[in-house]
Amino acid sequence: MFSLAYDKGHKVLQARFEGVLSSQDIEELDRAVIAFTAREGPTHGLVDFSAVELVAMPASMLTQRSQQPPFSPGHKRVFVVSPPALELARTFAGHQAAAGLGNVDIVTTLAEAYRILRLPKVPRFEAVDLRDLA
Repeated sequence: MFSLAYDKGHKVLQARFEGVLSSQDIEELDRAVIAFTAREGPTHGLVDFSAVELVAMPASMLTQRSQQPPFSPGHKRVFVVSPPALELARTFAGHQAAAGLGNVDIVTTLAEAYRILRLPKVPRFEAVDLRDLA
């Protein structure tokens, strides 16, 4: 399960996952981000996996997804990870870099992510209604 929030002033789209992370979650996120960027334009990406307890997706799906270009080329992408999501994040970032598709920063706290994205300590994220993106 995931939610989206947007800091319009800094053009940062945040996706937050919790519980079990599945292939379906990633597919739904991709569709939502495509729709969001079509409406709002390119954004920096902050993907928060810190509340993920278990990753349940085949390695082949992760490899396939990591070969696709970023939705907002030239913009920063930061993953905040918990131990269960660390290997997923490293694998994805490694494949992206090897394919020449840009870098993904991997951090363990939101504070680190905010620093990389040059956000204030308390960003102004507003919830994005996923139904508006369907």
